[in-house]
Amino acid sequence: MEKRMGVWIDRREAVLVTLLPGGEKIERMESGVFGTMEAHRGVPGDGGRERSLDHQLLAFYDRVIDAVKRADRLVVLGPGAARHHFVARLVHRHPRLPSPLVGGAPRLTESQLVLRVRERFREAAAAVDGTLPEPVASSAGG
Repeated sequence: MEKRMGVWIDRREAVLVTLLPGGEKIERMESGVFGTMEAHRGVPGDGGRERSLDHQLLAFYDRVIDAVKRADRLVVLGPGAARHHFVARLVHRHPRLPSPLVGGAPRLTESQLVLRVRERFREAAAAVDGTLPEPVASSAGG
């Protein structure tokens, strides 16, 4: 059976969704990077702190990559540039993996995230076979 996963990611955390035949499994991973990197950019003499934050983020992305690298299909969502940095790191480390579906998404509840991941896979399948995706009934909203 095909392993389908979704990731919502920003610099603070990642929420991983594994779609299963009878439901889903959800896992949260904290980055350990606090504050914003922009607050430290351009501060004279603070290059070491900036490099440290960059290394912490790369280590975080690598932990998330280790958790999703066995997925047959992957959706990556997030509110900002972190999703693009994560995908670039994923492609660099595992160039033979199938290209993930990437999209913007604000912070979502777990129910909303599961719904969004399922919708993205349904939309991708519809684009391949030329059918219209069926609407998803949910009380989760968003």
